[in-house]
Amino acid sequence: MSRKLTINISNYVKRLKNIDFLQPLYEAIVNSLDANATQIKIRFDVDDGNIKTGQTFINGFSISDNGDGFNNKNIESFFEMMKMDKQKGKLGSGRFIWLKVFDNININSKLKNKEVNINFVKDYDKITSEERDIDSNKVRLTTINFKNVTDEYLSKKIEYNIESIENRVYAQLLPKLLLLSQNNKYVEIDIDEKRTITNKNLPQIKQEIFTVKRNNYNADFTLYYDIQKDNQGIISTYYVAHGRQVREFTSEAKLPKIPNKISIIMFLVSDYFNDHIGDDRNDFDIDVVNASHDCPLSFNDINKKLVEIVNKILHDEIPEIQKINETAKQNAIKAAPYFAKYINSDTTSIRTESEWSKYAKEQFEKEEKQIKIDFKKILSTKNISQEEYSRIISEYKQIGEIELGRYIAYRQQIIKHLLQIEVDSNVNEGQLHDVFIEYLNKTEKQYKNKNQYIIKYLTCASRDRTRNDRSRRKLSDLFLFLYKKPCLEHKLVRFFIEHFDDIVALVFIDFYL
Repeated sequence: MSRKLTINISNYVKRLKNIDFLQPLYEAIVNSLDANATQIKIRFDVDDGNIKTGQTFINGFSISDNGDGFNNKNIESFFEMMKMDKQKGKLGSGRFIWLKVFDNININSKLKNKEVNINFVKDYDKITSEERDIDSNKVRLTTINFKNVTDEYLSKKIEYNIESIENRVYAQLLPKLLLLSQNNKYVEIDIDEKRTITNKNLPQIKQEIFTVKRNNYNADFTLYYDIQKDNQGIISTYYVAHGRQVREFTSEAKLPKIPNKISIIMFLVSDYFNDHIGDDRNDFDIDVVNASHDCPLSFNDINKKLVEIVNKILHDEIPEIQKINETAKQNAIKAAPYFAKYINSDTTSIRTESEWSKYAKEQFEKEEKQIKIDFKKILSTKNISQEEYSRIISEYKQIGEIELGRYIAYRQQIIKHLLQIEVDSNVNEGQLHDVFIEYLNKTEKQYKNKNQYIIKYLTCASRDRTRNDRSRRKLSDLFLFLYKKPCLEHKLVRFFIEHFDDIVALVFIDFYL
């Protein structure tokens, strides 16, 4: 008994997520470019429009090109589902993205001596292909018609706005167009005879090649970039696969603030990206942090080297950014002088003031964690060299000095805050209460999370007041009395009052400023 192999295209198409309405168009254009087309024409089919708003929406489109067409090799590739051409690294899932948005795709390809017609639909048994011989044809022409928007995308149809369509197509294909122009291959894309996209006048982009390694695996990456002082300030940074943008640089690789409205184009390409792009073409199968057998490099691995290269480029190409970066560093040091050594130790990175502060804090906490491990080593190890002992003690002392500096600076901020509060201000008891211990909170008091340690570690209450125990007799709470004028020759006086039944204990706490 013979059995027929069937392919459930519909189930595969259902699994595709976050497909843009115009994504079939992007895929079709890239296919044309990969087939060596130099002339591409796009024609849109639109509805009759809304009488009230005047808006018209896209029902479908056709794309024609003078590329290689559906020759024997390309026909075979088209019908071999999920085929990967390892030489070019192209996944065959683009045609399924077509079926996510449109129910019917009709292909007509006229070659030198034959004509090919393909009707591509979700039902595998209804896909048809016909070939017939024709008289010698001087001009190759392939036309693909996209018809009948799927039920899922009827509500997602986009307005026919030629300027918006041009901008979206250009943004998606910019890496591909730039790479083609680098190789002196030029193309024109005609949109409804109203707009033309070409790569003839694109700038000559620069490139930096680098290698990312992890364990025994390494992959090469190429960063293409162009920096223009055009007074527009347009920033475009993308990870790219198969010549098209996939996603913007992640936050770890985000460019710093660029001065003087300088425009920057940067896109990162690699066979590693080509091999790990998702079927929906909108993201990669690469984890941010964790590497795996299938994905030996994480985005953190890639971004660490990418940021290093980008910062060097920005330093070289935009000298004024160094001044801005130095100002940010000095402001961060001024705000937290105890972190100066961490900020000054990094001479290549470009960050904002808040990013420098965050970086320094992270470096300190990392060092603090390690030195505590090393200190335990002293306590548990009998045979430790004098050199190692001195190093650990010295580093532990430095960590202690930084921690003390943080404490003093934070204490001064709280005192300054309290001094600014006027007696007749609108600040209520709850807000003042929160300065020392969270109001209406039963959580355990913790060092650094509460400011009680500011006043010589005096604890104000064993249990804070809550709505559920207000009726109880034994309550603990914090009360603050503020004076406009010095009391007992001190700048600031705080009262802690502890209630124990009918007995009131009064404690004076003073700050010397």
